[in-house]
Amino acid sequence: MATLQVRSGSPDGYVYKGDSSDYDTTQNAAIGEFAIITGSYATIGQQFNFEVAGRYMVTRTVLQFDTSSLGTLIGITSATLAFKVSNIGSPPAQDFNITMVDGTDAEDVLEVADYGELLIATVSGGSTVFTDPWVADSEKTITFNATGLTWINKTGLTKLCLRSDRDITPTQPTASGERIFIHQGGKSTEALRPLLTIEYVPPLITQGDATPLFFEKRQTTLGINERGIDLELGA
Repeated sequence: MATLQVRSGSPDGYVYKGDSSDYDTTQNAAIGEFAIITGSYATIGQQFNFEVAGRYMVTRTVLQFDTSSLGTLIGITSATLAFKVSNIGSPPAQDFNITMVDGTDAEDVLEVADYGELLIATVSGGSTVFTDPWVADSEKTITFNATGLTWINKTGLTKLCLRSDRDITPTQPTASGERIFIHQGGKSTEALRPLLTIEYVPPLITQGDATPLFFEKRQTTLGINERGIDLELGA
Protein backbone atom coordinates (compact mmCIF):
# COMPACT_ATOMS: atom_id res chain seq x y z
CA MET A 1 0.00 0.00 0.00
CA ALA A 2 1.22 3.51 -0.83
CA THR A 3 -0.03 7.03 -0.09
CA LEU A 4 -0.18 10.21 -2.15
CA GLN A 5 -0.92 13.55 -0.49
CA VAL A 6 -1.59 16.59 -2.67
CA ARG A 7 -2.49 20.16 -1.70
CA SER A 8 -4.92 22.02 -3.90
CA GLY A 9 -3.60 24.98 -5.81
CA SER A 10 -4.53 27.92 -7.97
CA PRO A 11 -6.91 28.25 -9.72
CA ASP A 12 -9.24 26.92 -7.01
CA GLY A 13 -12.32 29.08 -6.83
CA TYR A 14 -16.08 29.40 -6.59
CA VAL A 15 -19.03 30.52 -8.67
CA TYR A 16 -22.05 32.32 -7.32
CA LYS A 17 -25.27 34.06 -8.19
CA GLY A 18 -26.85 36.61 -5.89
CA ASP A 19 -28.77 39.19 -7.88
CA SER A 20 -32.36 37.93 -7.62
CA SER A 21 -35.16 38.14 -5.07
CA ASP A 22 -36.53 34.81 -6.35
CA TYR A 23 -34.84 31.71 -4.91
CA ASP A 24 -35.71 29.37 -7.80
CA THR A 25 -34.31 31.86 -10.31
CA THR A 26 -31.08 32.06 -8.34
CA GLN A 27 -30.63 28.36 -7.62
CA ASN A 28 -31.59 27.07 -11.10
CA ALA A 29 -29.67 29.60 -13.19
CA ALA A 30 -27.56 28.31 -16.08
CA ILE A 31 -25.14 31.21 -15.78
CA GLY A 32 -23.72 32.58 -12.54
CA GLU A 33 -23.11 36.20 -11.67
CA PHE A 34 -19.39 35.89 -10.89
CA ALA A 35 -16.60 33.29 -10.99
CA ILE A 36 -13.96 34.02 -8.34
CA ILE A 37 -10.52 32.43 -8.80
CA THR A 38 -8.38 34.88 -6.86
CA GLY A 39 -7.91 35.30 -3.15
CA SER A 40 -7.28 32.87 -0.32
CA TYR A 41 -10.77 31.60 0.44
CA ALA A 42 -13.76 29.98 -1.25
CA THR A 43 -17.35 29.86 -0.07
CA ILE A 44 -19.99 27.13 0.07
CA GLY A 45 -23.70 27.36 0.77
CA GLN A 46 -26.66 29.72 0.50
CA GLN A 47 -27.60 33.06 1.95
CA PHE A 48 -30.72 35.20 2.29
CA ASN A 49 -30.60 39.00 2.38
CA PHE A 50 -27.35 39.02 0.40
CA GLU A 51 -26.07 42.62 -0.02
CA VAL A 52 -29.61 43.90 -0.58
CA ALA A 53 -32.55 42.85 1.61
CA GLY A 54 -34.62 40.14 0.00
CA ARG A 55 -31.92 38.78 -2.33
CA TYR A 56 -30.75 35.17 -2.42
CA MET A 57 -27.21 33.94 -3.00
CA VAL A 58 -25.95 30.43 -3.84
CA THR A 59 -22.24 29.51 -4.01
CA ARG A 60 -20.44 26.41 -5.31
CA THR A 61 -16.71 25.77 -4.84
CA VAL A 62 -14.30 23.77 -7.03
CA LEU A 63 -10.96 22.48 -5.70
CA GLN A 64 -8.28 21.16 -8.06
CA PHE A 65 -5.53 18.66 -7.34
CA ASP A 66 -2.70 17.47 -9.61
CA THR A 67 -2.94 13.68 -9.30
CA SER A 68 -1.14 12.87 -12.56
CA SER A 69 1.72 11.16 -10.73
CA LEU A 70 -0.53 8.20 -9.85
CA GLY A 71 -0.44 6.65 -13.31
CA THR A 72 -3.05 4.39 -14.88
CA LEU A 73 -1.72 1.12 -13.42
CA ILE A 74 -2.37 1.75 -9.73
CA GLY A 75 -5.49 0.66 -7.87
CA ILE A 76 -7.08 3.27 -5.57
CA THR A 77 -8.40 1.82 -2.32
CA SER A 78 -9.50 4.91 -0.34
CA ALA A 79 -9.26 8.69 -0.24
CA THR A 80 -10.10 11.66 1.99
CA LEU A 81 -10.47 15.38 1.40
CA ALA A 82 -9.58 17.68 4.32
CA PHE A 83 -10.15 21.44 4.38
CA LYS A 84 -10.18 24.18 6.99
CA VAL A 85 -13.08 26.51 7.76
CA SER A 86 -11.90 30.13 7.86
CA ASN A 87 -15.19 31.89 8.59
CA ILE A 88 -18.99 31.56 8.46
CA GLY A 89 -21.83 33.71 7.23
CA SER A 90 -23.60 36.07 9.57
CA PRO A 91 -25.09 34.18 12.52
CA PRO A 92 -27.31 32.36 13.20
CA ALA A 93 -25.64 29.69 11.06
CA GLN A 94 -27.81 26.93 9.63
CA ASP A 95 -26.54 23.36 10.03
CA PHE A 96 -26.02 21.69 6.65
CA ASN A 97 -24.03 18.95 4.95
CA ILE A 98 -21.05 19.95 2.85
CA THR A 99 -21.46 17.54 -0.04
CA MET A 100 -18.69 16.63 -2.50
CA VAL A 101 -19.86 16.19 -6.08
CA ASP A 102 -18.03 15.62 -9.36
CA GLY A 103 -16.35 18.80 -10.62
CA THR A 104 -14.89 17.25 -13.77
CA ASP A 105 -17.07 19.26 -16.15
CA ALA A 106 -16.00 22.61 -14.68
CA GLU A 107 -13.38 24.55 -16.64
CA ASP A 108 -9.80 24.46 -15.36
CA VAL A 109 -10.19 28.20 -14.86
CA LEU A 110 -13.73 28.68 -13.55
CA GLU A 111 -16.24 30.58 -15.69
CA VAL A 112 -19.72 31.87 -14.88
CA ALA A 113 -21.18 29.09 -17.06
CA ASP A 114 -19.79 26.55 -14.59
CA TYR A 115 -22.53 27.64 -12.18
CA GLY A 116 -25.01 25.79 -14.41
CA GLU A 117 -22.63 22.89 -15.07
CA LEU A 118 -22.32 22.29 -11.32
CA LEU A 119 -26.09 22.60 -10.82
CA ILE A 120 -26.59 19.17 -12.41
CA ALA A 121 -23.79 17.57 -10.35
CA THR A 122 -25.96 16.16 -7.55
CA VAL A 123 -24.56 12.66 -6.85
CA SER A 124 -22.66 12.61 -3.56
CA GLY A 125 -19.11 11.31 -3.47
CA GLY A 126 -19.01 11.85 0.30
CA SER A 127 -20.05 14.54 2.77
CA THR A 128 -19.45 16.07 6.19
CA VAL A 129 -21.83 18.00 8.41
CA PHE A 130 -21.21 21.61 9.41
CA THR A 131 -22.63 22.80 12.70
CA ASP A 132 -22.31 26.01 14.67
CA PRO A 133 -20.54 26.94 16.96
CA TRP A 134 -17.28 26.52 15.09
CA VAL A 135 -13.58 27.15 15.73
CA ALA A 136 -11.43 29.24 13.39
CA ASP A 137 -9.29 27.07 11.07
CA SER A 138 -11.07 23.94 12.30
CA GLU A 139 -10.66 21.03 9.90
CA LYS A 140 -13.45 19.14 8.17
CA THR A 141 -12.83 15.80 6.44
CA ILE A 142 -14.81 14.03 3.74
CA THR A 143 -14.23 10.31 3.19
CA PHE A 144 -14.76 9.29 -0.44
CA ASN A 145 -17.41 6.68 -1.13
CA ALA A 146 -17.09 4.24 -4.05
CA THR A 147 -18.59 6.75 -6.48
CA GLY A 148 -16.27 9.53 -5.35
CA LEU A 149 -13.20 7.35 -5.90
CA THR A 150 -14.04 7.12 -9.62
CA TRP A 151 -13.62 10.90 -9.93
CA ILE A 152 -9.90 10.77 -9.13
CA ASN A 153 -7.96 11.41 -12.32
CA LYS A 154 -4.88 9.20 -12.36
CA THR A 155 -3.24 11.08 -15.23
CA GLY A 156 -4.27 14.72 -14.72
CA LEU A 157 -6.31 17.14 -12.62
CA THR A 158 -8.85 15.89 -10.10
CA LYS A 159 -11.63 18.47 -9.77
CA LEU A 160 -13.97 18.25 -6.78
CA CYS A 161 -16.98 20.48 -6.20
CA LEU A 162 -18.30 21.29 -2.73
CA ARG A 163 -21.99 22.18 -2.42
CA SER A 164 -24.47 22.55 0.40
CA ASP A 165 -26.93 19.66 0.51
CA ARG A 166 -29.64 22.32 0.84
CA ASP A 167 -28.53 23.73 -2.52
CA ILE A 168 -28.76 20.22 -4.02
CA THR A 169 -32.23 19.49 -2.56
CA PRO A 170 -32.99 22.45 -3.14
CA THR A 171 -34.17 24.07 0.10
CA GLN A 172 -34.78 27.79 0.28
CA PRO A 173 -32.61 29.47 2.94
CA THR A 174 -34.18 31.53 5.67
CA ALA A 175 -31.08 32.18 7.80
CA SER A 176 -28.53 34.73 6.61
CA GLY A 177 -25.70 32.51 7.82
CA GLU A 178 -26.29 29.33 5.81
CA ARG A 179 -22.84 29.65 4.26
CA ILE A 180 -19.21 29.02 5.21
CA PHE A 181 -15.79 30.13 3.97
CA ILE A 182 -12.86 27.73 3.59
CA HIS A 183 -9.17 28.24 2.88
CA GLN A 184 -8.36 27.32 -0.72
CA GLY A 185 -5.36 26.73 -2.96
CA GLY A 186 -4.50 30.42 -3.22
CA LYS A 187 -3.70 30.57 0.49
CA SER A 188 -0.07 31.57 1.07
CA THR A 189 0.22 29.27 4.10
CA GLU A 190 0.49 25.81 2.56
CA ALA A 191 -0.71 23.99 5.70
CA LEU A 192 -4.07 25.77 5.41
CA ARG A 193 -4.76 24.64 1.84
CA PRO A 194 -7.13 21.71 1.18
CA LEU A 195 -5.42 18.30 1.30
CA LEU A 196 -6.31 15.26 -0.78
CA THR A 197 -4.97 11.96 0.62
CA ILE A 198 -5.12 8.86 -1.59
CA GLU A 199 -4.30 5.29 -0.54
CA TYR A 200 -3.44 3.04 -3.47
CA VAL A 201 -1.89 -0.25 -4.49
CA PRO A 202 1.11 0.22 -6.82
CA PRO A 203 1.78 -2.16 -9.76
CA LEU A 204 3.14 -5.52 -8.59
CA ILE A 205 6.12 -5.60 -10.97
CA THR A 206 7.38 -2.52 -12.76
CA GLN A 207 10.25 -1.56 -15.02
CA GLY A 208 11.34 1.99 -15.74
CA ASP A 209 8.39 4.35 -15.78
CA ALA A 210 5.86 2.05 -14.12
CA THR A 211 5.38 -0.05 -17.26
CA PRO A 212 4.50 -3.71 -16.48
CA LEU A 213 7.40 -6.11 -16.91
CA PHE A 214 6.39 -8.89 -19.28
CA PHE A 215 8.39 -11.99 -20.12
CA GLU A 216 9.25 -12.28 -23.80
CA LYS A 217 7.33 -15.05 -25.53
CA ARG A 218 9.52 -17.41 -27.60
CA GLN A 219 8.90 -20.57 -29.59
CA THR A 220 10.41 -23.67 -27.99
CA THR A 221 11.53 -26.95 -29.58
CA LEU A 222 11.70 -30.12 -27.52
CA GLY A 223 13.95 -32.94 -28.73
CA ILE A 224 15.46 -36.17 -27.38
CA ASN A 225 18.94 -37.44 -28.18
CA GLU A 226 21.54 -39.69 -26.61
CA ARG A 227 22.32 -37.08 -23.96
CA GLY A 228 18.72 -36.74 -22.88
CA ILE A 229 16.27 -33.88 -23.53
CA ASP A 230 17.30 -30.77 -25.45
CA LEU A 231 15.19 -27.60 -25.04
CA GLU A 232 15.84 -25.08 -27.81
CA LEU A 233 14.56 -21.51 -27.51
CA GLY A 234 13.60 -19.86 -30.74
CA ALA A 235 14.19 -16.24 -31.67
